[in-house]
Amino acid sequence: MTLARHLGKAVRLIAVAILVAVAAAPAAAAALDAQTRQALSEAINDEYQARALYQAVIAKVGGIRPFVNIVQAEIQHAEELRALFVAYKLPVPADTYAGKAQAPATIQEACKVAVQAETKNVAMYGRFLMFVKEPDIVAVFTRLRDASADRHLPAFQRCAR
Repeated sequence: MTLARHLGKAVRLIAVAILVAVAAAPAAAAALDAQTRQALSEAINDEYQARALYQAVIAKVGGIRPFVNIVQAEIQHAEELRALFVAYKLPVPADTYAGKAQAPATIQEACKVAVQAETKNVAMYGRFLMFVKEPDIVAVFTRLRDASADRHLPAFQRCAR
């Protein structure tokens, strides 16, 4: 599948994710506690950072798996989180990572760095799920944690061998 087709599919998935998140979120945004607001910010920044790293690897070595597949998921993850910011009427943090990541020297090193990033991502969402109470945020955090644990991490572990 070409990068253009991947992007087209990602855009459609993003649109659906935004509609689902907005429909599921409270209309007037019940006040979120500071810890949950911080978790949302940390989560979207983590997704931005992963996306930037995977895009840097693709720019350096071309559209290889698993990077070309997982970068699309990172785009979708950031959009799902963005939809929560919108639903709760919070300002969406700017992506300060775009275009700033450096790709490791080799593909195997890139995969090892990605394993570390995905491991950290799984732990982060696990930590957040210990205190977040809002069902829509819990659903998104659970979905993103599971995607990293069940799909991204194993793909990068295979690549790192």
